[in-house]
Amino acid sequence: MKAIDAKTFRSFAACALAAITNCASVHAAPAKTMGDEGHELVSNMRYKQAIPILTQYLMDCPNDANALEDLACSYRSLGDFAKALTYINLAINIAPQSASAYAERSALASMLGVNQVAKRDAIKSLDLEKNKDGDVLYWRRRYGLLLVANKKSEANKALKTAQGLMVKNDSVRSMADQIYILRNLKQSEAALAIVNAAIEKHPDIAYFLYLKTGLDFNLCNWKELEKDAENALSRMPNHPALLWASAYAKMANKKYYNAIADLDKAIYFAPSMSHSYQIRGQCYECLNDYKQAYRDYSVCLSLDPKNDFAYHRRGHTLESLDNLPAATKDLQRRALIYPKDPEIFYCLGHYYRKHKMFDQSIAAYDQAIKLNPKNEMYFCARGNAKMRAGKYEDSIADCTQSLKLNSGRTHPRYSRGISYGKLKQYDLAIKDLSEAIDMYPEYGAAYFQRAQIYKAMGKQDDADRDMQSAIKYKYKKSDDMQ
Repeated sequence: MKAIDAKTFRSFAACALAAITNCASVHAAPAKTMGDEGHELVSNMRYKQAIPILTQYLMDCPNDANALEDLACSYRSLGDFAKALTYINLAINIAPQSASAYAERSALASMLGVNQVAKRDAIKSLDLEKNKDGDVLYWRRRYGLLLVANKKSEANKALKTAQGLMVKNDSVRSMADQIYILRNLKQSEAALAIVNAAIEKHPDIAYFLYLKTGLDFNLCNWKELEKDAENALSRMPNHPALLWASAYAKMANKKYYNAIADLDKAIYFAPSMSHSYQIRGQCYECLNDYKQAYRDYSVCLSLDPKNDFAYHRRGHTLESLDNLPAATKDLQRRALIYPKDPEIFYCLGHYYRKHKMFDQSIAAYDQAIKLNPKNEMYFCARGNAKMRAGKYEDSIADCTQSLKLNSGRTHPRYSRGISYGKLKQYDLAIKDLSEAIDMYPEYGAAYFQRAQIYKAMGKQDDADRDMQSAIKYKYKKSDDMQ
């Protein structure tokens, strides 16, 4: 009889043990397999320790879908999205009816910004999932899946159920549950206190550092986020989501070049993560590099065609590149996604006004005001457009309404003052422009316009003095756009 080599024996023994473990007729408690050991480590978020154990186990039992899923979860949690995708696809091929496997791939797709795949897999997981009423992890996962599937009311119920089942102790699993649930209940301060305690109690678990960066983001703690992301990256150096978080903090702290360097790395490790291109585009836009910003927004939109924010920013970028038709088209695309957002029409009004298309500008502001009739800035902007279009009485009405909504604004006084001047109501014009200058003493455009009124009134000395102030404060014709 031919001798069995060591590797074949290990494979036979491990798979036989796995079969015995799943056999209902065996009454004695089976010994733990390496797969069980790896699963326990994953459950306790010790992903780095789990990977070598699961990898070795899968050499002997390559068709264990649960172990493949655990390995995918570990790689995703540590930021190696390419390996995570490989292993979760293998798991689904072996066990196509596994609800948890589809949930894992949905989570991975969400991190990559591949929203259609995330939604598809979330729905599939929900269809396959068996109810586990008393399991907080089940309701936590169900909440996330329902959100991705765009079932918000059901998701909120699931989160409340998870909250009711939440156990408050200092075990790894309990602390993770509390952080997740409180964060999604928008109780980020409470969640932050728990994550700080978790980091102190379990310093070996790097994933708590990752969770802390999410809470910093929620609370807009940009300095803390930058520091915490750096700390987390020292443990998980190639994690694209952490690199993205670090970049976002640096962008918020106006360190645009440093942010771009982080995003370059994030894109290298996860080239399909659409939001990395979006944030890098914003950084380039802040640096007035509109061509590069346009390229990044375009890549973002090719990966995520329903990203309304990217359409909005690319529209601004195109307008800065003097491509008004393309800029307008992008804002119109955004309007199709959010037709009731007045800011879209407000921006369109600015674009048209800048290009002296005043009728179109006024029509866009009309739509913004229709959607939000209590925004003083919309009336102010329409008043300026009407002033520039020569509709002085209408301009006065809009500027007056803007000041009724907010009496502390400068620009409505400026536009109304010009309109009064054009109607030869000089005293009212001087009053408005003087108040604008009192509120903003370096308002070069207001000095220039008041000089014109003084000149029309025959007060040449006053006009000359205001012209000197206009020159001093660097008045230019484009200031009239304010």
